[in-house]
Amino acid sequence: MLYPLSYPDFEERMMRVGRRWQHMLEYLAYRGLEALVYLLPWGWLNAVASGLAFLAYRVIGIRREVTLKNLQLAFPEKSVSERNALAYACYRHFALMALEFLKMGRLTFAELEAMVELETPELFSNYRRQGKGLVMVSGHFGSWEIAGAYFATRWPHHATVIQKRQKNEWVDRHMASLRRRWNMDIVYVRHAVRNCLKALEQRKLVGLLGDQDMGTRGVFVPFFGRLASTPPGAALLHLKSDAPLTFAYAIRVGPRRFRLGLIDLSLPEDERSGDLGADVETVTARYNQVLEQFVRQHPEQYFWMHKRWKTLPPAEKVQPQKALYES
Repeated sequence: MLYPLSYPDFEERMMRVGRRWQHMLEYLAYRGLEALVYLLPWGWLNAVASGLAFLAYRVIGIRREVTLKNLQLAFPEKSVSERNALAYACYRHFALMALEFLKMGRLTFAELEAMVELETPELFSNYRRQGKGLVMVSGHFGSWEIAGAYFATRWPHHATVIQKRQKNEWVDRHMASLRRRWNMDIVYVRHAVRNCLKALEQRKLVGLLGDQDMGTRGVFVPFFGRLASTPPGAALLHLKSDAPLTFAYAIRVGPRRFRLGLIDLSLPEDERSGDLGADVETVTARYNQVLEQFVRQHPEQYFWMHKRWKTLPPAEKVQPQKALYES
């Protein structure tokens, strides 16, 4: 015997159907934009990026106040006009990076290789010869998608990257497929450390970004003179495995030109305290210091739109201070 659905059940089912249609339309729009960008000549991307930056920063003001607040905290010596110019350059950089990512789905490795100059080939070759896994950490700086694709494709045992799951499952699957094309296996944040340790045992390269506020679960280490909640994942993977840790960078130096390199961040056995928590803090602080050095050299290529100092450090770390961002 069939029973009619109750009103709450019917309403919930209709909401699920509505979300599914919404996600499908979002996915079709994304793929349409991807196809349109692919048809654009590379030489047009700069002009399109400038237009998108003007719209996002000057007209709509997407995260403009957060960006300017971050720049004020990081560069108090700069004038208001200098920080405004820097913020606009930042929006333009990331608009261009987004357009380049949309074109990467049909880029060949030969074309990618022609776009980059590797500054540390000997170090990368040494890592490849060691016959171990490799932990590669970077930040939302420069063109991390270019760096990830280049290093993953040249690594002999595949790569594993941590990807944040998108709310739209269609878009999420498509983005994962794009990264798999560049020799990357995908793991999600849930159980990421366990899955990445398994990947390192298989001598894979594990890539992750480690510079966004992680709330009270993060490690509080200095970044531009302020304690910032920082993900401990890269340090944990390095210290719990036999894999070295390196910082990867990809700096934009011209149209379709990037300078890539690696910096070893491994903590030698004789410098380890035996206290995992203390060693994680040491390694994470070292990573933040290197990232800050690069950001100071190329501040327009850092993702200032994120509330980097959103979570205040505990009282035992520093005297309580007022919130840096308004809710």
